[in-house]
Amino acid sequence: MVFCCLAFLFAVASAMEIKGMSFTGDRYCPHVPFDSASSFASLHHLATTGCNYVALVVTWYQESYMSSRIFPVSRPLASHDVKGSFWDYTFVSESPRAVVAAIREAHALGMKVRKKAFVGKE
Repeated sequence: MVFCCLAFLFAVASAMEIKGMSFTGDRYCPHVPFDSASSFASLHHLATTGCNYVALVVTWYQESYMSSRIFPVSRPLASHDVKGSFWDYTFVSESPRAVVAAIREAHALGMKVRKKAFVGKE
């Protein structure tokens, strides 16, 4: 039974060629939210490359590596404003509205979407 299931999954995966790319905003591009014209232009360009899957990287944060609570950062916060931070980037999370807009745009371009959650230390 297990062999049959594995053989079926292998056959399906072999028939589906995945050409994917990670797509990020938030802390890596804090001034280009997922629902902006620039972000949509990037998705359109990505679609012209033959990409059929896009992984939207959505970042939430925790206060320390020992924390069990995660949270979004809605207003951009520069790393030099965070006590004890030695990173050089802006802490910010995509809004739920922006994530939904990017998903809809990618689907309209014929791409499948995966949400790639990332938890960073604030």
